[in-house]
Amino acid sequence: MSAEVRIAVLREVSIGGGNAIANILKKAGATQQNLPRPGPREIPPVVFTDIEQVSSSEFSEYLASIGTEYEKYRAQKELGMEELRLQTSTLAKESDGESDSSVIGQLESRFAAAQLHPGKTIAGARLPLRRTGSFASVSSLDLPLSPTESEHGRPSRRHTVPGITPLSTVPPIFFEDNFSLENPRTFDMVSENSDVIRSTASAPESRKALATNAILQEKLSWYMDTVEVHLIKEISTASGSFFSALSDLQVLHNESEGAVEKIRGLREELREVDEEQAVRGLEIERLRVRRANVARLEGAMRALRDVVQRIENVGALIDKDQHAQALEEIEKLNSELAGKSQKTDAAPTLQLDLSKVQALDGARSQLKQLSSRIGKNIEKELARIFVTDLRQWAESISPRETLDRLSFSYQRNLRKPGNGSQRTSMEQARTFETIRPEIERTLEILQQTKSMEGAFQSLRDAVMKEIKAIIKQNLPSDDDAESVSSNITARSTNDKTIALARSLRNMSPVEFREMLACIYTSTVEYLRRLSSQYKLLLDITSTMDIGRSPPPVNGNGNSDTNDDIRARQVMDINDLIVAAVDVAQSRMVRILNVRSEQNSRFSVYDFLQYFALNILFIAECEAISGRMGTGLQGSVSSQAKAFVAVVHSDRMARQAGTVERDQWSLEEVPASVQQSVNRIVAAMTKDSEEWLNDLRVGAEPPKTKTNGDEGRSRSLDIEDQSFYVPVSTIVLMDALEVYEKLLVAIPVLGIDIVANMLDILKLFNSRTCQVILGAGATKSAGLKNITAKHLAMASQSLSVVITLMPYLRECARRHIGQAPIIAEFDKVKRAYQEHQNEIHSKLVAIMSDRLESHCRSLATINWERANTEKPEAYMEALVKETTTLHKVLAKYLNNIGLQTILDEVHARYNSRLGEEYRRIELRSVQAQEAMLADVRYFQDRLSKLEGVRGPGDYLAKLVEGKAVSAA
Repeated sequence: MSAEVRIAVLREVSIGGGNAIANILKKAGATQQNLPRPGPREIPPVVFTDIEQVSSSEFSEYLASIGTEYEKYRAQKELGMEELRLQTSTLAKESDGESDSSVIGQLESRFAAAQLHPGKTIAGARLPLRRTGSFASVSSLDLPLSPTESEHGRPSRRHTVPGITPLSTVPPIFFEDNFSLENPRTFDMVSENSDVIRSTASAPESRKALATNAILQEKLSWYMDTVEVHLIKEISTASGSFFSALSDLQVLHNESEGAVEKIRGLREELREVDEEQAVRGLEIERLRVRRANVARLEGAMRALRDVVQRIENVGALIDKDQHAQALEEIEKLNSELAGKSQKTDAAPTLQLDLSKVQALDGARSQLKQLSSRIGKNIEKELARIFVTDLRQWAESISPRETLDRLSFSYQRNLRKPGNGSQRTSMEQARTFETIRPEIERTLEILQQTKSMEGAFQSLRDAVMKEIKAIIKQNLPSDDDAESVSSNITARSTNDKTIALARSLRNMSPVEFREMLACIYTSTVEYLRRLSSQYKLLLDITSTMDIGRSPPPVNGNGNSDTNDDIRARQVMDINDLIVAAVDVAQSRMVRILNVRSEQNSRFSVYDFLQYFALNILFIAECEAISGRMGTGLQGSVSSQAKAFVAVVHSDRMARQAGTVERDQWSLEEVPASVQQSVNRIVAAMTKDSEEWLNDLRVGAEPPKTKTNGDEGRSRSLDIEDQSFYVPVSTIVLMDALEVYEKLLVAIPVLGIDIVANMLDILKLFNSRTCQVILGAGATKSAGLKNITAKHLAMASQSLSVVITLMPYLRECARRHIGQAPIIAEFDKVKRAYQEHQNEIHSKLVAIMSDRLESHCRSLATINWERANTEKPEAYMEALVKETTTLHKVLAKYLNNIGLQTILDEVHARYNSRLGEEYRRIELRSVQAQEAMLADVRYFQDRLSKLEGVRGPGDYLAKLVEGKAVSAA
């Protein structure tokens, strides 16, 4: 039987049936032999078809429906295979093994050859494998194909495993994940480069046609059978454990059915016991508990009625402003509702734990509302107490008193003991004695109602409102603005703002300064009092008992300590002070900026008063809040910078015009100018009291004297030196004092002011040079020519500046330090000295020109006929001109300048006259005596000039030493 099965299997494999691929395609291939072979471009490109990806979960329902049948099929198949295996083994032993084995061996060898060499034939016949009945053929292949059984009749594992064709015979390309015959490369590898259409007869037969390639077909069929055999083997190997588990499950199922039956019986027995005994006893106990619950319910209802009535009483106490009693009652009710009630004879019905009564949730909410209502009332009360105290304090102090105090604290050298009055901290503390108890009670209530945060917010809002009201009520009113403000529209607000800005710009400096003084003094007193209230609040919170109610719980779940609560409260007040300062300064910045252009056109006195008032307010705000306000400080500084620029521009233009129009004649010096110079000299070591007095807010403005009322002097005195000066120098002295006063008053702009001072000094020097040495005064001032007097006056003006330069430099150094700009003073001084030397050289040059003219006359004199008793005309004219020069210079120059110029003139005289005298040849003693008489006249007259040295005896010795030649 075994041999017959094996022969049938091999015969089925070796003989190609009618369904073989070769037979199906044979006729189609024969009809296409004469067709032309298509070229590469004629074959249409292969387009990959998108295969829809189907999820495995979509087969779940189908697999579940066929699962049972499939399991039955597997079990039957396993049993059938095992039975077939046993039957085959039995028949193999009974049959004639030798004859069958030889036949089977030959078939097996041919079959193995076909397997190793697909495409070859076995005994001249092709072996195409048919898929029909492949399961039977493969099943038979799983049996041993050679007589290699053991002696006991069981197949050996060692020999049966090699009987299965290994999977390695199947090309790896079939196992790739991306295997697809749509891919041309994959198709060529699988088809072994066979042509889809047979080639023409004329073409070389290099590639086989796919339709007639029987070997390829046999290979593919063999690959599929090999894979199928391995799949069946793996399934057979795993089937034993599966059926073993299935058997165990059936046993467990039977045991479970028995247990269920027993449980059903027990339940029936328990039901009978429950109905007969337990139910009746439980009913009795239930009725007993119900009676007790009804009694407790009655007591709870009475307690609820009492709670509702007491809550109504609390509302009545709040309406009567009896907040302390109301809070005490609320605290008791909260304690009772929390289950912490005290047992008293007066209220026996309340001796219950009401903490879990849901009906009282509304009562608890109502108590919270009542507590919040008390807190709201007390919040307003705290704000009212503080604001009322602020108003009373601000009204009790006059603006003048506040300004004096600010000036005293900012500039102590302007205050003398006993002037003005100051409210000390002791006086402020005494004023708090009246409101301290009220504040303590209010804070205790706020602490109990946990409304401290809301109270401080209300206080903050009230204080901010007061600060804004102070500023608003002191602003100028305008009829147009008032009429426009009645219409509440966006346009009316804009018109009102425009009207207010116009009113501010139209205010005079005095009116604007008075408005600022009222705003600043009231605001400062409010802030000072608020700072004192802050200290009072710190003292109260550090001593009061705030442990009556449990402290609030913070975000971390820990309760805050009393110190934390006090710190938050004090911090809130401190922030309130800072916020109030910021609000006040921000609003003042807008007001000041509206008048920025008008403020820059103030007089020096008005602007210094305005600047000092703002600086005092800024300094006081910084002292109170501990923080510097940059907004107002920046606005005032920018306006001060604009003012300094305007003053400098005005002074430069005024100085330039004065120099150009100056007649360079002697001008009497007003006493105010002399005092200005004295203050400039004193500012070398100490700022002038008059300058500092201008910075005192409310100081009297300087009195302007007319020419008739003010004393005058002929010279300008600088310590022990006197100078005769023109008008332009007097104007320069006034400008220099203004710059130094600004330097003292506005130290933040010190470098800019010093630079402006140097600019005007340079301007005076350059314009003086233009109009005097450049003779520009002949056009600008209408002078006919530049005389020695003009040169002398210019030299005197330069001497004044040169003398004041060290004082100006040291004053600047005191206020701005050793800045690089300090070195500019020395450069400007050298420029003045060089200019003065040029003026002196100009005077000497004038006399040198006159000397040359006289020397030409000297050359024409006949000394042999000259008169020995009377000097010649050239000498008389030279002495007269020199005497006139001395008289002019002595009138305007000091002794040092006069001596310097005449010494150089005399040296020119000696040098030039000596040259002429040497050139003249004397032929007689009489001629020598006549020349010597001229020299003695020259020496005698010039030596008598006051304040200068004479020309000396150089010419006399020269003439006496001349040799007289005989005729």
